[in-house]
Amino acid sequence: MLEPVQERLRNALTLLKEAVDLSVSLFVQGADKTQIGAEWSEFLGEFFSYVKHKSRESKQNLLGWIRWPRL
Repeated sequence: MLEPVQERLRNALTLLKEAVDLSVSLFVQGADKTQIGAEWSEFLGEFFSYVKHKSRESKQNLLGWIRWPRL
């Protein structure tokens, strides 16, 4: 039942790790960390905005499903 979610999360994690590695590589090559940070800020802002929207829509605190101390 959870397999489709698990697969998508694994795929998303792979892509995010690649994006982190690329961000570090670009920084080492001289890219401006402010610009890299702006891209990450935009991405994370969009992601959390979407989670907030879906939380309101479903009347569920989706972030409340996460056990934050484990992080």
